[in-house]
Amino acid sequence: MMYWTILEKDEYQAFVSAHDQADFLNSTLAGDKFKLDGCNVHYVGIKDDDRIIAAAMIAGYKVKYFGYYYYAPRGFVMDYKDQEVVKMMTEKTKAYLKKHHGLYLKINPNVEYQDHDKDGNVIGSFKNDDILKILKDYGYIHKGLTKGYDLQEQCRWVSIIDLKEKTEDEVFKNFASQTRNDIKTADKYVVKVRELKKDELSILYDMEERASEYHHFKARSLAYFEEVFDAYGDHIKALYAYLDIEEYHKRLLEEKAKEEAKMLSLQDDLIKTPNSAKKQRLLKATKEYYDALVKKIANFDDLKKEFGKELPLASAMFMKYGKEVTYLFSGSEHKYRVYRGSYAIQWHMIKEAIAEGYERYNMYGISGNFNKDKDGYGVFDFKRGFDAKVVELIGDFILAIDPVRFYIYQKIKAIKDR
Repeated sequence: MMYWTILEKDEYQAFVSAHDQADFLNSTLAGDKFKLDGCNVHYVGIKDDDRIIAAAMIAGYKVKYFGYYYYAPRGFVMDYKDQEVVKMMTEKTKAYLKKHHGLYLKINPNVEYQDHDKDGNVIGSFKNDDILKILKDYGYIHKGLTKGYDLQEQCRWVSIIDLKEKTEDEVFKNFASQTRNDIKTADKYVVKVRELKKDELSILYDMEERASEYHHFKARSLAYFEEVFDAYGDHIKALYAYLDIEEYHKRLLEEKAKEEAKMLSLQDDLIKTPNSAKKQRLLKATKEYYDALVKKIANFDDLKKEFGKELPLASAMFMKYGKEVTYLFSGSEHKYRVYRGSYAIQWHMIKEAIAEGYERYNMYGISGNFNKDKDGYGVFDFKRGFDAKVVELIGDFILAIDPVRFYIYQKIKAIKDR
């Protein structure tokens, strides 16, 4: 027999963490973070003979004069095609939230709308219009199949790398050739990656702030990163990529000696075969590379004087939860992008995810725009290089808990937003 009920925190977590729709946003860890932010948090669900078949973590935000706006991040964890479950979960949860002074409820289910390949093309293997209809039939207002970025909402479009039962070599071979070359370049330049402790998060903050100035977005505060670090504990990892300046110098000197020997050998060959066009082209290319190395070596003292032992390149924060690792935030020093610090960080974390048995590597938000002249194309193209498939989620839905008060609230909000 099915029945709706309030769930204990532990039993909710056990159900959600093992579910295919599991997302860190609907975990009890996220619930604890909502509480720290001043929200009231509820765990509810449906049981069938004491076995949980649907569940939700719902956070309540106080709305002045109107009660509470409730939010179930990444939606209810359930089978959205089971109309009986959807009906019970909706009606019972709505009645429960109305008793707790609810104004409206927002959900954004962790459910794909339609299938795409890594280039953003619709493959056509499924299209969940039936789920849209079911939710609309039960009173949900769909906010549309949106594109672009909205920092007030969770990502509707994400990029995901499939790691399930794949080796490190198999994953690497599927990367675009340019991405593989960028990773090799980082290794060639002796770019190193290490984990940041909480008292080092200022490195991530500084990196994101510089990136925000260059790319024109609002950076998060250091306090925000520290709060996330505290709230999610062992599930969070912050990484930092840097150029080891002394080892870099040593590598340059070794490379210079090698190219010098190569030039001498080619010059000797050309004495014997002066008309060899192939040898002439090779000598010219080797000389150009040698001159570039000489220039980099000449700049070494300035680099060491300014940065000491390490040149900061990039930093990023990741979440490990359920079956996937999620790339959350990052920043990099645009001036030194030639060293490919961002690529070194991503490859480091992907290898760790494979070693620890995660099935997915979620590179997170993209705009849903796949043409070069559209906003967000660069971010999409960077992630596509790692063989990340485009995932289009079904979107945001609003359920009015108290329709009259919700109507009045919307009218007042529209006036204020003018």
